[in-house]
This record gives sequence, structure tokens and C-alpha cells, in this order.
Amino acid sequence: MRTIRPVLGLERQQEENWCWAAVTAAQHRRNPANSSFPGQGLSQCQVASIVKRGTDNEACSNPAAFDSIHSLTDALDIVGRLRQSGFGILRFSDIQDEISKDRPICARVAWDPDGDLIEDGAHFVAIVGWSQTNGVDFVHVEDPVGVGENSSHSMKLRVPFEMFKESYRGDGRWTHTYLMKG
Repeated sequence: MRTIRPVLGLERQQEENWCWAAVTAAQHRRNPANSSFPGQGLSQCQVASIVKRGTDNEACSNPAAFDSIHSLTDALDIVGRLRQSGFGILRFSDIQDEISKDRPICARVAWDPDGDLIEDGAHFVAIVGWSQTNGVDFVHVEDPVGVGENSSHSMKLRVPFEMFKESYRGDGRWTHTYLMKG
């Protein structure tokens, strides 16, 4: 078995719709010097304030007012971490390449529980590593949905690559990819 997995430190999303803020904050904390906000690690509420154009961390004092869906492309771009976005899915070899360069990958997963090919919602996660066991390719995913109501930690999963592409957590389909700056 071979495994490569950098640490991202993704936290559980603090509001129902803040998967985009959780993923953006974690990617920013990995390398704040190479961002639009050097020298400071941004929290989820700070990201929400900046991206939603609030004033002076307004989302930190009133998070419910900022709890809405948002574009991960915009959020990552505003904090200066986005290199490229919108590629659909990556080949496993591309994942290996990004991870070997210590660049966790963000992914958008769309839900279609009724199978009508109309998205019923979406969620952002981070691919933080890969492994191969007995000829099967796996991706290591950090999911800001969390591991329990009182936990501040993200859910950490090892998922067969083919399953992640088409049936993540049941009916989630990987639709978009976000590549980070080094």
C-alpha cells in the first residue's frame, strides 16, 4: 500500500451553508503568505465577511445573516489561493501530481437523490491525499460536514476513487475542481 496525504486541517463548517467558507479558510491557513491576506489565518466567519462584503468581521457577530451558499471560485479567488477552477473531474494521476506538490484539491459534489439529473444541492470538500491498495485507487477526503454535532473537526474519509467520482456519500457526483496556488 502506498499513501500520500498532506495535512489540511479543515474544520467542521460553522453554519449550515458554510462548506465554501470552511474549505476557503483551511486553504488560506495552509499558506497565508501566498494570499491576498498575508500574515493572518482567516476564520470561516472572516472569510464570509470578506466574501459577502460585510464590514469588520460582521459575519463573526451575526453568522446567521451570512449563512448562504456561495461560489467557491469567488471565495478562493478573493483570498488569493485559487490557481484554476472548473475542470470537471481530474484523472487519478493528476490528483497524485497535485498532492505530491503539497496542494490539496477542492471539489464540488452535486447531490441528485431522486436520479432525475437535476441537482438538488451541492457541497464542497477537499481531496487531501491518495493511496493505492491491492490495485484500487483511493482519495483521502476532508469533508466540512463534520463528525458529530459537538465536534469542531471535519469528517476524514478514504474513498475509492471511482466511487468518489459518481457516488460520494451515496448520491454525490464530483462536478467541479479547484486547484490551489503553491
